[in-house]
Amino acid sequence: MNLIGRAVAVRQVRSLMTAYRVVTLTGPGGMLSEEQFTRGSATFRQALMEPGLRAYWLRHRDVMIKAAHRYCAFIDTLCAEGPATVGDWAP
Repeated sequence: MNLIGRAVAVRQVRSLMTAYRVVTLTGPGGMLSEEQFTRGSATFRQALMEPGLRAYWLRHRDVMIKAAHRYCAFIDTLCAEGPATVGDWAP
């Protein structure tokens, strides 16, 4: 992959991580229904099976955990087997 392609891929992965951060922040607070939150979690769990997104997460997790340990723990549940529910997120 050339440098431009790599930069585009990194930006796309960052955008996806940011979008999911919004889902985790709005879901448990009541802005999303349980169904919407669960569906978003399932979609993101599927995305985490992709090697690029998984590698990005693993590379940045150690830095992120210092500022957002609950968010990191929740993303870790999405990396594991089984469906995520609102109950998995403990703000």
